[in-house]
Amino acid sequence: MREPVRAVVAVERLTQLGCRFAAADTTDSPDFNEGPMRKLFTLMAASLGGWLGFWLGAGIGMMTGYFLSVIGMGLGLYAAKRITREYLG
Repeated sequence: MREPVRAVVAVERLTQLGCRFAAADTTDSPDFNEGPMRKLFTLMAASLGGWLGFWLGAGIGMMTGYFLSVIGMGLGLYAAKRITREYLG
C-alpha cells in the first residue's frame, strides 16, 4: 500500500491545527458565467484583430507585424467584450 503524498498530509495536518486555506472562488468572477456564444464571438474578434494587425505590419517587418498583431488582438478583445455586453446581455 502506498503512503499518502506528503503535501496532502501537510495540508491535513495544518487544517487540524486550525489553519484555513482560501479556496479560489470563481463564482465572483465576471467571466465565470459567460455563455458559449459570447466566448466564441470573443475568440473570433481577437483572432480577426490579430490577423488584421499582422497583415498591416508585416509589410514593414516581422516584429512590426507581431506588435501590431498584439495590439489588434487587444482591440479585438475590447470590442468583443463591449459588443457582447451590449447585445448579449
